[in-house]
Amino acid sequence: MKYSFANFVFDSEFDSGNLGKIELGADVSENATPEISPKMTLKRDKSTKSSDTLLTGLSRQSSNLTRQSSTKLGKDDPIKLAIETDYYFRLWTSPDGSKESPTKNRTWFHFSVEFNPNVPEFEATKPTTVMFHFKNLNKVQRLFTMGLRPVYRNTKDKQWKRIPSTPMTRYVDGALEMQFQFVFSHQKCSYSKEQISMSGTKSIPANPGTYYFAYCVPYSYTTLQNYINVLQDRFRPGSSTKSLIPLLKSLHINNQDVYFHRDVLIRSLNNHNLDILTISSKEGIKNDHEQSIEGLFPVSGSRSRLFNEQKQYFVLSARVHPAETNSSIMLEGFLDFITSNDPQAKLLRSKFVFKVIPMLNPDGVVLGHYRGDKYGLNLNRVYVYPSKEQHPTIWATKMYIEYLAETGQVKYYIDLHGHANKAGSFLFGNWLPNIKQQYEQLLFAKYCLINNPLFDFGECDFAPKAMLPSTIQPPVEQLKDNPEMTKDGTGRVAIYRLTGATHCYTFEANYYGSKLERRLPYSSKCKFYDKNSKVPLDKRFTVADLKAMGRSLAIAVFDVEHPAHQLTSLRVTDQYGKIKLHDWVVDKLKRMYSKSHIPLSEEELSKLEKERSRL
Repeated sequence: MKYSFANFVFDSEFDSGNLGKIELGADVSENATPEISPKMTLKRDKSTKSSDTLLTGLSRQSSNLTRQSSTKLGKDDPIKLAIETDYYFRLWTSPDGSKESPTKNRTWFHFSVEFNPNVPEFEATKPTTVMFHFKNLNKVQRLFTMGLRPVYRNTKDKQWKRIPSTPMTRYVDGALEMQFQFVFSHQKCSYSKEQISMSGTKSIPANPGTYYFAYCVPYSYTTLQNYINVLQDRFRPGSSTKSLIPLLKSLHINNQDVYFHRDVLIRSLNNHNLDILTISSKEGIKNDHEQSIEGLFPVSGSRSRLFNEQKQYFVLSARVHPAETNSSIMLEGFLDFITSNDPQAKLLRSKFVFKVIPMLNPDGVVLGHYRGDKYGLNLNRVYVYPSKEQHPTIWATKMYIEYLAETGQVKYYIDLHGHANKAGSFLFGNWLPNIKQQYEQLLFAKYCLINNPLFDFGECDFAPKAMLPSTIQPPVEQLKDNPEMTKDGTGRVAIYRLTGATHCYTFEANYYGSKLERRLPYSSKCKFYDKNSKVPLDKRFTVADLKAMGRSLAIAVFDVEHPAHQLTSLRVTDQYGKIKLHDWVVDKLKRMYSKSHIPLSEEELSKLEKERSRL
């Protein structure tokens, strides 16, 4: 929708946009309604249609308005306005699902505000301060009390920044209300030091134009398509690096070493692409192509090439929940690394064929939903019983992994997510039938800890409750509004049951950051931080942090697969190092069984001791 009011035009008809409703003025109970000229009325711009585009050239795909706050207030405590507030807007997000059948999920917001300080009769003579008050968010107050702040950017500044002001929150009738203040300004104004300080910046930006606001750093369907296009062009046969300066040539990947294939696995309900990328080295490549699978690959063209049996499959996916944009940023970091000239990446490509599905729920992303698809369904609970008609992207994903599993070569499946409750980054795994598999899971988690200084092993979960079966399909209403009843329908559980692979995980990163202080890497070989940069003190995750998490995930796999290699992050090439690593994993394993009230038999303990004696 597009709304105009005095100096402002609100819009969400773009990629990831969702604007439900706007009203002018504070609530009466807040006793702080600013004076409003009769000419300043809020109206919908009926001339703007959903097919129209913004100045950015993006089609409508994911934005949503709401209110936030990081200072906790009681239900009856008024959210007070700053004295200098010039305009006050109450905002509502549109819930996931159709208008006829909305769900309770309604937290993601992403919208633009075009500010024109020179509208006749309303010309600004000082910075213009606006209060955004979101009225209907889900119960995510903990994120804001931890320190989460919405982000913004100007069309002339492509980098997203956290808003300078501190949001405030409270619960009213079961809904989270959140508000934050923002200062608009323009070039002609002359400001005092106090006014500049109020803006939260060192200087007032000139010609502000259009601002974008979002719950967290957005990552739209269009952004993904552009990123894949760049990768595709980079590895297109015949592409050259001759134009690169000598310094960059050494860093640029030799495209003769990388096999890259892009395909469309299926179309979504709204006819968006479910992309799938195949990445490997050209070692062991065959002349044959993958066979056609009924119902899949609607776009004409050749399928991916086949590889010899020595290579195993690594399946990586993300964005089954639309608002979890941090998962897409982590996926970019992973892809940037495995397509690079790094020696560890080269060895990973020689061992694995990477099958990457970057956006499992493109419809939800395009519509600006929080957790659901076009109809508000949580697609991460339907893997046991996906329907081609109702859940085509999950149905196609499962069908294709089943095809790969027929070779017995699927070794890793990792689904990337964002998390609103647990802080830090961590793994969810499965409860597996024997002690050796459990040992291997915890060994992988240990290498994640070694390579990711922001990894919190204490938040990892491999408990048996996740494996409780769901014998019948849950009602649609429960999938929409109470989807956490069972984890059996999640990707990691269903794909484990399908493939039998030990390494099936959900990798999570909190929207905000970590509850732990940042720590130095365990090893000087850790590539998480830039070599010459100091370790940041801030607990909040940056885009660079999230990309580093994706990269560290790939390096953790390298360490598991090449434990004695000179490039392995932890020095376990000597006997002491191997025993120390083994003892750490066994200690965590015993605690995990004890916490789940499952005794370890003498036979199982003896297996662990035999494993230690071989080191």
